[in-house]
Amino acid sequence: MKDIGVNSGLTNSIYLVINSFRAGGAEKVNLDLAIEFARRGIHAHLVILKGNGVPLEVPSGVEIHHMHLDGTSPRHIQSEGHPAVRKLGQLFSTTGSGERLQAALGAISSLSLANKLLSFFPAEKVVFWLHFPVTFSDLQKKNFICKRIRKRRLSKLYKGMKITIPSKVAKCDFEGIFGSSHSKIRSTYNPLSPSRINALASQPIEQRIVGPSELDGDYWVHAGRFVGQKRHDRLLHAFKLFCERVNSDLKLVCLGDGQLWDQCRELAKALGIEHRVIFPGYLANPYPVVHKAKAFVLSSDFETLPTVLLEALSLGVPCVSVNCPTGPDEILVGELSNFLTEMNPESLADGMCRVWENPPDVSGYDFSRFDPKVVAQQYIDFLQE
Repeated sequence: MKDIGVNSGLTNSIYLVINSFRAGGAEKVNLDLAIEFARRGIHAHLVILKGNGVPLEVPSGVEIHHMHLDGTSPRHIQSEGHPAVRKLGQLFSTTGSGERLQAALGAISSLSLANKLLSFFPAEKVVFWLHFPVTFSDLQKKNFICKRIRKRRLSKLYKGMKITIPSKVAKCDFEGIFGSSHSKIRSTYNPLSPSRINALASQPIEQRIVGPSELDGDYWVHAGRFVGQKRHDRLLHAFKLFCERVNSDLKLVCLGDGQLWDQCRELAKALGIEHRVIFPGYLANPYPVVHKAKAFVLSSDFETLPTVLLEALSLGVPCVSVNCPTGPDEILVGELSNFLTEMNPESLADGMCRVWENPPDVSGYDFSRFDPKVVAQQYIDFLQE
C-alpha cells in the first residue's frame, strides 16, 4: 500500500461534498478525513451544499466552499445540464481540478443531494460515502410500490459506482439488496481523532444554553437529533424504569434539537421524570457536556457506525446501547458487549443498571481501526483503483 503524503510529490485535490454542516456524525467524520488529507499535503476542499454552517475551528489546509443550494432537491436534478451540477463543475474548475475533475484525485460525497450531483461526474473520480444502511434509511416503512420505485432509483444511481459504507453489516445489507457485483463497494470505518475530541472537551460549556447549576451532580447523556430514528421515547421510558429500580439522583441530559423536541419534553412530563431530564437544545460543541457524563446512552432504531459512541469512549465515558442495526456491535466489542441491549425499554433499562452498578474502564479502548491516517489511505487507494 503506497502511503501518499507530503513527500510523495502529490499535488492533487480531494473534494468532500456534504449536504450541510452541523454537529452531526457525517459532518464530523468528513472534517476528520479532510484534516488528514491536508496533513498529507493534499489540497482538501470541504464543499457544503446548503446553509452557511462551518466547523467550530476551520483547520489549516482545508478550504471551505458554500454552494448555497438551499431549496434544491435530488429529485430536481435529472441531467448534467442542471444549474447545480454546472455550479459544482465550475467550482472544480476554478480551484484547479478541471470541470470534470480530470486534474483531481477525486471527490467523496456524503448523503443524497451530494450523491446525485456527483453521479454526473466521471465514476472513476467519485466515491459515494453512505452513512446509513439502505434497508433502514431508504426502504423502511414504504409500501411495496414505493419501495420498488425507490429501489429502482437507487439501483440506477449506484450502478457501477465506487461506494464505501462504515459498517461490515451495512455492506452486507447493500449487497443483499443490489448484489455483490452491482457496485464497487468497500467497508471502511469512519475516522475519529481522539485528540481533537479531547481538545474540544476542554473548552467551557456553552452557558448561554446550559446553566452550570443544571449539570450539578451525576448525569448520563444522549446526543442526537430529535427525529423518529433516534427513539427518544424508548430512551425516556427506559430511564423511567431505571429511576424506579435504582435509588439515585442521576439525571439524563438529552442534547440536540429537531421536530420531536417539544413532544419528548411532554413525554418526560407525562412519565413523571421531567425533573430528572434536561433538554439543553443544540450545542455547537457538545463534548464538554459528554466528558462530564457518567455514561452515554444510545437508543436508536438504526445507525450505520454511530460516531457518538466512539466520541464518548474517546473521552473515557462508558456506553450502553441498544444493539440496533448496524454498528454498535462493531464498536462495543469484548467485555463492552455486555452493555449492548435488546431494542426495548426494559432491556435498555437493564443495561443502564449494569453500567451504573459496574461501569467498565474504557481508558484502554483500541481506536486503531478508526485512525484517520489508516482511513484516509483507504480512501486514496480506492479513488486510485
